[in-house]
Amino acid sequence: MISFYQKRVKSSVTPRVSSAAVASAITMLGGPFGIVGGIKLVGLITVVGDAVSGYGLKAIVKAIYKERNKTESVQFLIK
Repeated sequence: MISFYQKRVKSSVTPRVSSAAVASAITMLGGPFGIVGGIKLVGLITVVGDAVSGYGLKAIVKAIYKERNKTESVQFLIK
């Protein structure tokens, strides 16, 4: 008996279809700026993500709540 993992399963998605889906997704991300805007947005997300991971997410959240604590009550922040 052949197990599920021993069978070779062909993907039903061809390379043309998958690249069309990626192009469509990037175009939708770009909004009115189209595919160029989508590519720039993906680049911006990468840069911001690298900066956040380099500085530390915990430090950023701490700084945000420190500023919010100046204008909002602690009870409101806990909720």
